Amino acid sequence: MEVITREIVNTDWITLVLMSCLVLATTAKLINDLRFIEFSQLIVSDKYLLVSLKDFSLTHPFQMVLFILQIISVSLFILFAIETLRPEVVMNKAALYLQIIAFYCILVLGKFFFEKIVGTLFQLESVFEKYHFFKLSYRNYTGLILIPINAYFCYVGLPGKSLMLALIGALVIFHLISLFYVWKRFEQMISQHLFYFILYLCALEIAPYLLLYKWFA
Repeated sequence: MEVITREIVNTDWITLVLMSCLVLATTAKLINDLRFIEFSQLIVSDKYLLVSLKDFSLTHPFQMVLFILQIISVSLFILFAIETLRPEVVMNKAALYLQIIAFYCILVLGKFFFEKIVGTLFQLESVFEKYHFFKLSYRNYTGLILIPINAYFCYVGLPGKSLMLALIGALVIFHLISLFYVWKRFEQMISQHLFYFILYLCALEIAPYLLLYKWFA
């Protein structure tokens, strides 16, 4: 009988990452059960946006926990995407994962602080605070829905390149729809400052993703 060598992949650290995501989601639910339920229904209802906006604070524990969850979950998905589409660049998964987290934090926080500066310069702090809340909510929601997807990739197996590209495409479409929905709420302000809005789109919403594309391509 021919012996077939089976490669055993150590997923212990990924299990810890997934457990951390579940702990963070549970913590958010414990902090505010009703708000978490409304947040989990974000894709079908905007009740969470309308209610939470009244007392929104970026430093509130509920928001901080969901933001950390977003970073961990989205970064893990990016790792699986790289492993599927560019397996030759994956030498050390754990090290690459830490690099992705660092890059993702720099990207998100860099955009946030730059937008805060722009808001201060144009005396639009309150408008930008609402804008950040809407964008942050949808990105946090993305981190939540990626938990079961990441678990499937870890314990069942990575999909083919076509399926992974389709999944990435679906996430991009969701991101674009959410951005359009956010911009729709600020339609009057955008129409009054259309030139600056176009500059903002090019500098902060398009350019970073072009850089990411060049990195993966």
